[in-house]
Amino acid sequence: AYNVFMITVGAFMIFHHENSVFQFMPFIFVMIAWIAGNLLVFYFIYRNADQTDKIHAAIEKLASGETSYKVDVNDFSSLEAELAEGLNRISDGLETALAEQVKSERLKADLITNVSHDIKTPLTSIINYVDLLQNEKNNRTKNNINQSKEIVFSKKSVFVIL
Repeated sequence: AYNVFMITVGAFMIFHHENSVFQFMPFIFVMIAWIAGNLLVFYFIYRNADQTDKIHAAIEKLASGETSYKVDVNDFSSLEAELAEGLNRISDGLETALAEQVKSERLKADLITNVSHDIKTPLTSIINYVDLLQNEKNNRTKNNINQSKEIVFSKKSVFVIL
């Protein structure tokens, strides 16, 4: 409202005064400086809003799962540039964490596969040995079967230690 009032008063003074227009030159220079100042303020406000929009868009992309997204720091000034660098560091951290998680999952799957194989091999041998004892039960004496059982049970302690 003050701006409109000043412009109206200035125009009224220029067009309704009987003296020369040159008498109002200081007022005209002040008005030009005021307009230039307002345009400069508008430029900085617009630039700040544009940078804020870019940072918001980068945050949305990171939040949606696009962890490799990088913000071009050269598009920003001062505080916004620091925020953009921070977002880039967050992106790097997310990428590193994601790569380590994938590596961990792969190692876990390999461990389960290897342990499963290591457990199955001796158990298969034991099962086959017990089957052999069952099949030879008729051919052996009770004394031989008891000796075989003692051997199996003595080897059991080795498996418990492992």
